[in-house]
Formats: sequence, structure tokens, C-alpha cells
Amino acid sequence: MVKSQNCGIQSLFRIHIVPKTVEIVYFANSRQGDVLPAVDMRMADVQVEIDTHVKGGAGTIVLADCRGVEDLQRLDMALSVAEARAGRNAGGVRIIASAADSAAGLLGLVSLGGKSTRLVGLTWSRSSFCRDVGCTSGSEVAEHARLQLIVAARAFSLPAYDSRDTDTDTEDDFVSTSMSLGFDGYSTGND
Repeated sequence: MVKSQNCGIQSLFRIHIVPKTVEIVYFANSRQGDVLPAVDMRMADVQVEIDTHVKGGAGTIVLADCRGVEDLQRLDMALSVAEARAGRNAGGVRIIASAADSAAGLLGLVSLGGKSTRLVGLTWSRSSFCRDVGCTSGSEVAEHARLQLIVAARAFSLPAYDSRDTDTDTEDDFVSTSMSLGFDGYSTGND
């Protein structure tokens, strides 16, 4: 269950992306982390998965490998159905789109702005992006994706959450660089 309704948007936090969940650890106020469900709209049983999370009280869902507005709007509609089934207020479950997990997702970033009132942030998976594109995590291509994400988030007035390269980045250096680029937090994890 999600412990925070504001998703830590005002404070730097770490997002750990793991299969079907995202853990948020807040730095600013030393709170225990929140665990958020993650869904991929290409899953065969996605509505069942979403219904389960909404019925369980999820306040925010991470849309993994979001490739554009179609994925965002499909999740938005699926959440509306799930909220109605669970007797929850319409529009109460928010979305953080992991939108640069692939080349298609990076190109689809520009389509997300203003398309869902549920959208409360953008993140990405550096390792997923690099696997999809065939580049190394420290490459200029990966840095381009990183910068595109922050620019899109700022254009849409959304928080942006960076993705750490755990093979090469020390945490202190990464946090400093990520913050200097304007990110609101960052993610690590096995993806």
C-alpha cells in the first residue's frame, strides 16, 4: 500500500524499479520508503493486474516502458474502470510514466504532455534503454535520452526522476550531477 499521497514530489527520492513494483525512498524527511506497483500495458492480463493494485489501495502506479500517449491513455482508462469497480474516487490513482525505456519511448515523450491529469512524473530505465538501443550506459546516446527526459518533464511542469548507472556512478557523484541537471530524484534497480 502506498503510504504517501504526494509521491514525494517536493523532495529528492530514490525509485528502485523491480519486477511489478517501484520502491520510493525519501531522503528529505527520513521516512520509510513507499512501494508502488508497476505495470506494462503490453501484459496480457493488465486489467486484472491494475484492478488488483487499485483494490489494494495503490495511490500511484508506474507505467513501465511507456511508448507514448496511447499507453498513457490506455492506463488512464483502465484505472478509471478499476476505480469504479473498487468503489474509489475517479481520478485518484496517479501515474509516473517510465517513458524513455526504449527508443520508441524516447520518441513518444513529446506526446505525453497534458494528455492525462493523472500523470505526476516522468522517469526512465537507463539499462532498459541501453539494451533496446544497443549502446553502453555511459554513451552519448544514453546521455541524450537522459537530457530529453528532463527537458520533457520541465516542458510539462512535471517532476523528473533520473536513472542511475550502478556500474560506473558513485552515489554521491550521481546525486550531485542529477540534482544539477534539475532532476527531482532518481531510480536504481534490476530491470
